[in-house]
Amino acid sequence: MTAFHAPWPEDLVLVDDPAGLDHVRSIAPTSIANEVGTWSLEYLGPGFHVQLRIARRQRQVRVDGWMSPAQPIKVFLTSLLRHPVVLEAQVSDSGRFEFPTAPNGACRMSFVLPTPGRPPATPPFWI
Repeated sequence: MTAFHAPWPEDLVLVDDPAGLDHVRSIAPTSIANEVGTWSLEYLGPGFHVQLRIARRQRQVRVDGWMSPAQPIKVFLTSLLRHPVVLEAQVSDSGRFEFPTAPNGACRMSFVLPTPGRPPATPPFWI
């Protein structure tokens, strides 16, 4: 298992499993709006692990996530558009969070930890 390093040390790191790349979606932005299916992303953060499942059915997109160990924190999903859309979710006691209706296009997820400083965030990814 290898990892790609994010631009800042406090950012989450995308975990890359070469055997699992068959299920990773294309990042070509022009084809994403027409794609349907389910994709998974996995990140390592400072003291936690996050798994995301992105599901697209027609033009509706849903993002489900699991954080381990579970921490009762807020998670923000932010689109990287000219006029960003910012969605907020709460991590449950079991570590689950969800965005039933997610924005399309490039996004980034940030995790507001109880420690001071800038919240760790994922590198940009396409929804």
